[in-house]
Amino acid sequence: MIFSGIELLFFALGVLTTLSIVAIVHYNKKYKLSWKIVGLLLVSAFLAVFAVAWSGSSLIEGENQAAGVGGLFFGFPAFIGFFIARKRILNSK
Repeated sequence: MIFSGIELLFFALGVLTTLSIVAIVHYNKKYKLSWKIVGLLLVSAFLAVFAVAWSGSSLIEGENQAAGVGGLFFGFPAFIGFFIARKRILNSK
C-alpha cells in the first residue's frame, strides 16, 4: 500500500493536533494557567496547524508561492502567540 501526499499530510495534521492539545493540557496542569493564556495557546496551536495544512496542501499542488504566503500569514502569528504565552507563563512564576 502506497500513500499519497495528501494522506501523509492528514496523518501529520492529526499528530500535530493531538500533540498540541496534550501539551496545552500538560502545561495547564503544571503551571495552573489562566484562561487567557490557555485561549492564546489554543488559538496559536490552531493557527500553526492551519499553516501546516495550508502550506502542505499548496506544496502538494505545486503552488510554492501560496505555501509561502500561508506560512507567513498563519505561521508567523502562531509563532508570535506562542512567544507571548511563553513570556506570560515565565513571568507568572
